[in-house]
Amino acid sequence: MARATADLNGVPLPLREFSAQFRSRWLTRRFTWGIWAAVAPLTPGQYVLEIKATAHNGFRVDTTYHLEATAP
Repeated sequence: MARATADLNGVPLPLREFSAQFRSRWLTRRFTWGIWAAVAPLTPGQYVLEIKATAHNGFRVDTTYHLEATAP
């Protein structure tokens, strides 16, 4: 089981788990899995995106992004 959180300026983002099986063009069976979040277009300004996650195999993520959104 994996656990994850994502916060934008301290506000939790909704996360969704996604997984799928498919075959490559060489007919090799593949599997993909991930936990995803979406962010609506941001108004200009400074943002801090924090992502933390742990997986059952001991894998951990703890990262912080400092973002600047500008007007188009």
